[in-house]
Amino acid sequence: MPPVVLDTDVARESLGDAAVFVPFNSDVPAIARALETVLFDQTVRARVLAAAPAALAKYKWPRAAAETLALLESVVNQ
Repeated sequence: MPPVVLDTDVARESLGDAAVFVPFNSDVPAIARALETVLFDQTVRARVLAAAPAALAKYKWPRAAAETLALLESVVNQ
């Protein structure tokens, strides 16, 4: 299912078009509408799912592990 997430800078940066965003101060009905959109609006659902591979490609475990290790090593070597 396409994600419905809180509209934050971090979420926008990491997910881009691969999510449906709800405003920070949304009430329950607004969140429910967003969930209904990803469940029943085939156009929105297809758009979000089509954007997912590009968003996911930015995050690979080997790269994350290498970057984390490099950061930890730089801290230890200071």
